[in-house]
Amino acid sequence: MGRVAPRQPTSAEALVGSLSAHRRSAALLDVGSGLGYFSLAAAARGHRVISYEWGESAVPLLRASIAHNGFGPRVELRTARVGGRGEEFCRTLTEREIARRDARRLAQEEEVGAGSVGRASRLLLATSSNAL
Repeated sequence: MGRVAPRQPTSAEALVGSLSAHRRSAALLDVGSGLGYFSLAAAARGHRVISYEWGESAVPLLRASIAHNGFGPRVELRTARVGGRGEEFCRTLTEREIARRDARRLAQEEEVGAGSVGRASRLLLATSSNAL
């Protein structure tokens, strides 16, 4: 019998596999996700995904794939046009998403009261005050 050559990982396997090196709270930010190749691969492996897509034909198909696979809790689909604005824009977008997540976590972890709500609100306000 012939030997089977080892196969190279797909680009999705390589990308999603690299998420495993980060904290479990790490999320994939998929800008221009199209039909969701990377988004769905990450969600299938238990990762949180924020997926941006603008295409009229791709959005309903991606939304259907997310629902069909039960990935609604893991994949947040945003229909906003963000591609073509450069690396700095994507970095700012990522930093803002992290700040929003941290503010939500702070609000959930602390007791509900004037102090915790005020601190979380100030953090959310600070992250949203810089317009994209």
